[in-house]
Amino acid sequence: MGFVRRPDGTRLYVEVAGDPRRQAIVLLEGLGGGVSEWRYNVPHLAAELFVVTYDHRGNGRSETGSEPTTMTTYVEDCIGVLDELSLDRAHVYGQSFGGAVALE
Repeated sequence: MGFVRRPDGTRLYVEVAGDPRRQAIVLLEGLGGGVSEWRYNVPHLAAELFVVTYDHRGNGRSETGSEPTTMTTYVEDCIGVLDELSLDRAHVYGQSFGGAVALE
């Protein structure tokens, strides 16, 4: 897909796989990870779901941003990615730090 620009100007790197007409799942990596962490999982999940992966700000190909980053920032980034893809709802799966974002 490419990049999604957040209101503060930060660009987040996003990849999607599968049929966008299916139920969506967003995969949230841990800090220091990236979209590539999901390379083995995405093909299997994409057979049944519309899969959304993105790099948290400061990780992978996403920009860090110039404002202080809080947990709310990460949650708003996730919602912003889903909004950009016109997804009203999605399953959310996170590992490590991504799990904390998913719980919020």
